[in-house]
Amino acid sequence: MRNSLSPDEFSRVYETGVRFKADILTLMFLARGKNDFKFGVAVKRGANAVKRNLIKRRIRSILYEAEKHLVSGGHIVIAVSSDILKVPAVKIRETLYLKLKSAGML
Repeated sequence: MRNSLSPDEFSRVYETGVRFKADILTLMFLARGKNDFKFGVAVKRGANAVKRNLIKRRIRSILYEAEKHLVSGGHIVIAVSSDILKVPAVKIRETLYLKLKSAGML
């Protein structure tokens, strides 16, 4: 899959990345070159596999859209809980864009 973090990269970002917390998600960020944009999505196991995959698809969709507007690259991990399914998609998009801006990527 395009832009996916390898397991080693995912662990490195999760453990050492700068964290930007919001009420519905946490973005962990490691700066990289402008053309090096990779990401991963972590969903807590409280949800069944169908819900976890739905959440991942929604987050990936927003990130693919945001990729067109990036001004700097980096590796990011988005951590969310299954409660995010109760949040409107517009709020998720706004929050994610705000956190990408906080990380200096937008």
